Amino acid sequence: MKLTIYGIFIASFFLGENATIPAFVLSHQGVLNVWTVVIATYLASLCADIFWYGVCYFFFRKFDLEKWYNKTHISNQKIYRFILDKHVFVSVTFIKFLIGLRLILTLALILIKKFSFKKYLIFSILSNLFLVAGLFIIGILISYGINVLPVYRGISGITTIIIVSIVAANILPIIVKSYLGKNK
Repeated sequence: MKLTIYGIFIASFFLGENATIPAFVLSHQGVLNVWTVVIATYLASLCADIFWYGVCYFFFRKFDLEKWYNKTHISNQKIYRFILDKHVFVSVTFIKFLIGLRLILTLALILIKKFSFKKYLIFSILSNLFLVAGLFIIGILISYGINVLPVYRGISGITTIIIVSIVAANILPIIVKSYLGKNK
């Protein structure tokens, strides 16, 4: 039992849903204990959030991202107001599913919005409940033979492309305006 929970924890910590979904499939088939998988994956995701908070706080705080944020007038852009001001919980929840955005959003929350560890931890505790529940459902569907991984990866990829496109569409005019202002 201890070896199983440690193995699932370590695999989930480093590989995320790539290890969690197969563990849920095996738990639904009776190979692994469901509660062991739920607890190990929840704790692994929570520890990964804490790890990334630490990396952002201790390593990146020497960079003055707030100055860059205000200088580029990104704070006036709709996407950043949407993510960093209005829908923080949704952002913290869904960055776990979006490739490459976890570190960027964590950096923005900590260094630009001055998110305290306590607040970040509360958001992380709650958002990981949704993460584990979602991955549990995906694991059950896969164990019934329903191939949801292409759909999951497709939605994740499309969402990432949409977010990157929105961010680029909001930043590009600023860059062009800045460039044209320098050439005058």
